Amino acid sequence: MVRQRVPSRIFRTLAVAGAAALMLTSCATAGGSGSSPRDASPDEDPAVPALTEESLLGTWGSTDEREPHLTFDEGGTLAGSDGCNRLVGGWSLADETVSLENLAGTLMACEGVDTWLRDAVSAVLLDDDELSVRNSDGDEIGTLERDD
Repeated sequence: MVRQRVPSRIFRTLAVAGAAALMLTSCATAGGSGSSPRDASPDEDPAVPALTEESLLGTWGSTDEREPHLTFDEGGTLAGSDGCNRLVGGWSLADETVSLENLAGTLMACEGVDTWLRDAVSAVLLDDDELSVRNSDGDEIGTLERDD
């Protein structure tokens, strides 16, 4: 009997892809950055500026070690970290809501790090310098302040 050995690089790639698929199909749980959930829409508050592609581009959150952040780039790509795991994906903007698309990340365990950002599916602007990050139910799971 001949056994074929699967190279570890292929196995790791398949494992990450499978984990990303599970993340995208699993039910999101409320976690958060410790702030209380907000249900208000930016449309309800005239003091909230309109979210545009230009105002979104850049880094939101802290790039310090063990801190969550997302960097929105031109062309609809994003990268970041949930404070432990690297995140990559895409984004689109419609009706002042940012949709996070195909968000995937590594699955390392980091003691004492709240990885709430991995449950993000959308975000809305609260003010010039703060994004409300939402889960699949539309509930706020945390906020990210503009870093740059």
